[in-house]
Amino acid sequence: MPNKLSTTVKKIDTVPNPTNSALIRESYKYMRENDASERNQNNSLMVVIAFAKFFTCRYKILRSQKQGAVHRVSEYQSKEPRT
Repeated sequence: MPNKLSTTVKKIDTVPNPTNSALIRESYKYMRENDASERNQNNSLMVVIAFAKFFTCRYKILRSQKQGAVHRVSEYQSKEPRT
């Protein structure tokens, strides 16, 4: 059963990073002001909230590892092809 928009909006507060939470709220405000459908708002918010939680979790894992491991990850990211 899909979530209601009101339920999804309440989940914005569960995003651990306050900056990300504020950005998600701004995005929601923008969608409301530009007459996005309720379904589109709900789906977009659910994806962005899950994405924010994923990266917060990933960042904590990287911080808990040795500094060298974090350095190797950043080296890999910088070697990606540029367009």
